[in-house]
Amino acid sequence: MNLVKFNPTVPGNSLFEEFFNNFFETRFPDTPMKPRFSEPMVNVFEEMDAYKMELAVPGLTKDDIKIDIENDQITIQASKEHKEESQEKNFSRKEFYFGQFVKTFYLPESVDRDQIHASFENGILHVEMKKKEEAIAKGPKQIEIK
Repeated sequence: MNLVKFNPTVPGNSLFEEFFNNFFETRFPDTPMKPRFSEPMVNVFEEMDAYKMELAVPGLTKDDIKIDIENDQITIQASKEHKEESQEKNFSRKEFYFGQFVKTFYLPESVDRDQIHASFENGILHVEMKKKEEAIAKGPKQIEIK
């Protein structure tokens, strides 16, 4: 078997290259060949005084993310655009992708809408939703029998 140097001017090479790029992209969609953008995984849990969410959003920055509260819903959305350009001897290559997601959650009535806070650290979006004072579980109460 002989190795042949790639020559972009030879007809058919682009079809060959396209076939292999498509082959690997469709069979191994999570390979690092191209950046991917998908809906994030979410952890939701309840503590004594708050509900908390963690969204895994690697590759995003806090400026890419928007959080809105309307009526009884919290909506978390993000969008990201990526452009890559390289120029080599007789050809140039430009690649870009645009991705976005929108996730909406219903807020329980026990959430104090003025006490919702978010932070972003190491690709994880943390959202804390404090409960209303009257919704926080108190210790057992002794009932007097008359």
